[in-house]
Amino acid sequence: MDALSEILLSMRLVSSVISRARFTAPWAVRTTGARGAIFHVVMEGRCWLRDGPTGERVELGAGDLVLLSHGGAHVICDSPDTSPEVPIAELPRNEGKRVVHGGGGQATSILCGTFRLDHAAASTLLAALPPIVRVSRGTTPVVEWFDTTLRMVEATMDAVEPGGEAITSRLLDVLFAQLLRSCAASLPATGWLTAVHDPQIGRALALIHRDPGALFTVEGLARQAGLSRSVFYERFTTLLDEPPAKYLARWRVMTGADLLRRSPVDLASLATQLGYGSEDAFSRTFKRHYGLTPREFRKALAVPELTIH
Repeated sequence: MDALSEILLSMRLVSSVISRARFTAPWAVRTTGARGAIFHVVMEGRCWLRDGPTGERVELGAGDLVLLSHGGAHVICDSPDTSPEVPIAELPRNEGKRVVHGGGGQATSILCGTFRLDHAAASTLLAALPPIVRVSRGTTPVVEWFDTTLRMVEATMDAVEPGGEAITSRLLDVLFAQLLRSCAASLPATGWLTAVHDPQIGRALALIHRDPGALFTVEGLARQAGLSRSVFYERFTTLLDEPPAKYLARWRVMTGADLLRRSPVDLASLATQLGYGSEDAFSRTFKRHYGLTPREFRKALAVPELTIH
């Protein structure tokens, strides 16, 4: 399996639709943000995005998708200067998540939703993305998969049949994966997502994410990647800004944190599962990364006010 697929599966992607909105000019709506990444697809008309964290303004046309990887506060509107801004949460919606709002002028239809990764390492992937990612329906080679996926999303939501919400969620999972693939050409020279797209280093990352408890060595990973040890070590370290052993240790404790969050796993068994010779060795490494021992981490999870990244 390729690295991107392996990593998305290991991080349990959860996609959902927030609303299907039809706005008429003048209009401006704001959101305080959401957990994970937020996306908007302009199905009809035109609009503007005013991003809170970056201050960036982006004009969007029919067929454009914009992803806010930080999931922060932002405004969408018919014009950069339209006000007042109405909180999107205050707008009524029917069972089909449809929202209608505006002054009766030119119409714009938008599909809004979220992409969330249900894993302790979720912030690692989202932080690797640009704050704003824009994909246009008219951009090849994006156009074919983009059009096909959106048509299927629309058809499923319009059908209003049993299982439709689950099918829509899976289709949006596909949209997110395709979106990450489409970013490859515009990625920086280094970084986590760039490493995932690298044929050799991505192969090593897939192995690590598939079985973090395996007894990996630099020589073994280099062999699997089809590179010499020295070339593999240098390329891995350059792309990810840390050597293979450090990345493996970090992914192991993140996997451990995720399992602690999701199940009452025995700590000694968890240490063995993740490739540690003893619970103490796992506990020491875990504390270096999180500032808490696994036992302390588990107790902290019971406190709603404490968020551990």
